[in-house]
Amino acid sequence: MDGLSLEETLPSIDQSLFHQFREKTADLKYEKLKMDQYVARWLKARNWDVDKAEKMFRLHLQWRSENKLDELLTNFTIPEVIEKYFPGGICGQDKFGRPAFICPAGTTDVFGLMRSASRTQLALSRYYIMERVVEEVLPAQSRKMGKPIDQLVVIFDLQHMNRRQLWRPWLNFVLEMTSIFEVNFPELMAVCFVLNAPSFFSIIFSLLKPLLSKETQDKIHVRLILVIESHGFNCLHFILVRFSGLVYTSFTSRNLNR
Repeated sequence: MDGLSLEETLPSIDQSLFHQFREKTADLKYEKLKMDQYVARWLKARNWDVDKAEKMFRLHLQWRSENKLDELLTNFTIPEVIEKYFPGGICGQDKFGRPAFICPAGTTDVFGLMRSASRTQLALSRYYIMERVVEEVLPAQSRKMGKPIDQLVVIFDLQHMNRRQLWRPWLNFVLEMTSIFEVNFPELMAVCFVLNAPSFFSIIFSLLKPLLSKETQDKIHVRLILVIESHGFNCLHFILVRFSGLVYTSFTSRNLNR
């Protein structure tokens, strides 16, 4: 992993691809398309095929409109039960300055969560987090580091995970979110570590793989590793040397549900 941001790789990209993409999407008059780094996400996600990238982007805008994502950070409040029992947040950064998003998914009470919140509320809460990452977390990290930071390191800690999480309604929700994130937040994840995976995780991953591009699959690394628990949150100190030089600045998470 070279740690370069998307923006830092722009000089190596054929500039005519940006021109072609903008010509095909000129009717949309979408402000972010003025930024090469933003356009590069869609081009790279479709292996630099301009026609496929255009189709992907148009479907994304349709999805954003249907789910009112442009208004989400202002108008949506995550229900308390999701805030408390669907954990996940930013906890430090790697040696390149990319924020580390940690989700201790192994401890999630999937039955209680799905019986206490609607599927729509659960989905909107995940979109809310992604919007905050894109609109607030990454820009703030870029200012902090004094260089472009446009991707995350994602860590799923599956410690204590059991077969109850194979419950079909929950599994269907996970598959749906995976599919949605893959096509609507392309190239946001720099690398993903899945830690403390139980033996049956292979069943879950076999269902996830068809939803992920080859490029995304190559970013996912499944490991068994010791963790330190502190303040009720698994900050994974032993990653420090073994994986991408992750550096945790504290043992507390910044919960993006808030």
